[in-house]
Amino acid sequence: MKNKKFYLVAFLLSFLTVCMYGFTDSISTSQDLSTEIANKQDNKSLEVSNSKGNPSDAEENSVTFKPSATNITIWIFMSWSFFLILISIPFYFNHKRIKERQSIIKNLIEKGHEIPKELLTRPSVPGRSDFHKGVILISLGLSVAIVLWSLEIKNNFWTIGLIPFLIGIAYLISFKLDKAKNDI
Repeated sequence: MKNKKFYLVAFLLSFLTVCMYGFTDSISTSQDLSTEIANKQDNKSLEVSNSKGNPSDAEENSVTFKPSATNITIWIFMSWSFFLILISIPFYFNHKRIKERQSIIKNLIEKGHEIPKELLTRPSVPGRSDFHKGVILISLGLSVAIVLWSLEIKNNFWTIGLIPFLIGIAYLISFKLDKAKNDI
């Protein structure tokens, strides 16, 4: 149940991030530029022509897209922190589980009881099913494709999301075939 809540929260956060930052059209709406100028693909600057044709006025009216150094630093820090937390959480809970097992063994030794074999052997962790892997990969592929599509990059980089999506579909097919084989 906890995993489902975590995946739901992660999905909602990624969806909100895409909605907030992926679908902005600040060029044409905030600057009141003509559609011809707003459709230019040059990221360095957009020149706004005036009726007099004076080149100094065109330089004055150019729009540049430069994020501040503070924003870049904050986003780099947040992304690295997210990945460090994502990596460290499983290690923390694994360490906590090992310490609890060791304290149970220590208490049994102090009381003079016999230690069960299950506590001395490494616990077997069941592997993830193909259904679980398939759902995770399909959602990953869809989210990558949606994010890359929303960035409106000139090339079709959104198709990168098709790779995990199709692998996820293959896992679901494998799960279905294994289930049908076991039912027979």
